[in-house]
Amino acid sequence: GSVALFAPAPLAYMSHDVPYPFQQAPDLHYLCGFAEPSCLLACVKRGGGDGGRSSGSGVDAPDDAEWLLFVEPSDPAQALWDGPR
Repeated sequence: GSVALFAPAPLAYMSHDVPYPFQQAPDLHYLCGFAEPSCLLACVKRGGGDGGRSSGSGVDAPDDAEWLLFVEPSDPAQALWDGPR
């Protein structure tokens, strides 16, 4: 099997306490549409170590991969400063 990780875009600040409006990394936004900076998308391809040749056609079946989205839990105290998520 193999794993592909898709990280979010970094936060950018105009000054010490003033962030620019967040814009998600294009690949992560395309794949899942999640627009928050604290996340990680993982694509885990299951396989028996045969290099994707188990189906005989050389093309992997769509259900050979599992997509996992890791997100930071909401923090009510931080929401007072940043607004609701």
